[in-house]
Amino acid sequence: MNTGESSGNVPENLLGGFFAEVKNLKTTQSDQFHQTLTALGICRRYLEDHCGEILRNGFRSQEDEIVFFKKVRPTILGNWLYFSQKYQLLIRRPIGSQSMWEQFIHDETAVAAHYFSANAALYHYFRSQSTHFDTHYFVRQNAHKLNETQTDIIIDKSNTTGYDLVFAKFISNEMIIQLLQEWRTNPATAGQNETVPQVRKLEWTDSKALLTEFAYACKFTGVFNNGKASMQNIIEYFEYIFSVNLGNHSRTFQEILARKMGYATGLNRLTKSYLDNIEIIQERHRPKK
Repeated sequence: MNTGESSGNVPENLLGGFFAEVKNLKTTQSDQFHQTLTALGICRRYLEDHCGEILRNGFRSQEDEIVFFKKVRPTILGNWLYFSQKYQLLIRRPIGSQSMWEQFIHDETAVAAHYFSANAALYHYFRSQSTHFDTHYFVRQNAHKLNETQTDIIIDKSNTTGYDLVFAKFISNEMIIQLLQEWRTNPATAGQNETVPQVRKLEWTDSKALLTEFAYACKFTGVFNNGKASMQNIIEYFEYIFSVNLGNHSRTFQEILARKMGYATGLNRLTKSYLDNIEIIQERHRPKK
């Protein structure tokens, strides 16, 4: 299947336009951090606007659906996953001895390669460009849904077969391994002289009680330092990053425990707002009837 050609309601040369925009970044932006962030924006736009429109309009044929879930969305989502991981690698790259650098490249390559061995049969199908199971893997009505939704791209589960997400990870991990090999051969291509862009500091403007609820929830859940961070460490960290003085957090927590309306009113408000907006986003991406 040639995804550069028109197939039903899949726009002609959609991937060609996508690759052209991403490739253009290399000539217009030299800083890898900003280049990567801009690429993520392009990927998200294609996923939400172009792919979203295709899904909302529905497919004219089964072949349309296979083209989309086997080629089009995995390619764009795979690039989104790649640039997300690349940004994290740029932040975490070691500055030190050659042996540290070699170990970093080795470890990250092993992590990316593990996904191939963990999904060996599907990876063979992907690499060999096989087609005999396409109607089972890439037609939603027939597909055995896989639990492969571990990205922060919001994908309605009714609009994926699961296998399209696996193929996206194959594409992403192959690109990551290629990038790491380039870095091994020429460390200068890892942008070792570039600095992480400065992030504008945020000010906490909601209630201190809400932030205290959140801090205690983080402590009880053990989300920092594998659960070893003290309550005081967490409070001090939140005060620093959010430019807020939480005062006597123990007293605030006692006041929370004395409430008659519940111990998590602030967290419940966050949860409700989060879920309400998820519903709005999913509704926007549901196919038209």
